[in-house]
Amino acid sequence: MVEDMLRRLQKQKASDGPVLFLTLVVVLFARQYDGVVYATGKFAPKLLKQLKGTLDKVQYEKVEAWKEAAKTNALTPEDRAEMVKMAEAGGD
Repeated sequence: MVEDMLRRLQKQKASDGPVLFLTLVVVLFARQYDGVVYATGKFAPKLLKQLKGTLDKVQYEKVEAWKEAAKTNALTPEDRAEMVKMAEAGGD
């Protein structure tokens, strides 16, 4: 399932910032915790808070900044590329 989500990350449209953010958070969560998670966009910040202890400070700050940019549809192409890289690396 994670691999399917990673493939979808590669095909995101510029207008899909919130979906890209949600997918990133779910992928990072799935790599850290066992089980299945279903989350809507409103639940993504709660998942992100749970991930805080698994990401280093710089990574967490980046993801927080992306969250705010996704809300306002202000993600740059560079942001999107970094989000995909982070998802593929699993937050490493």
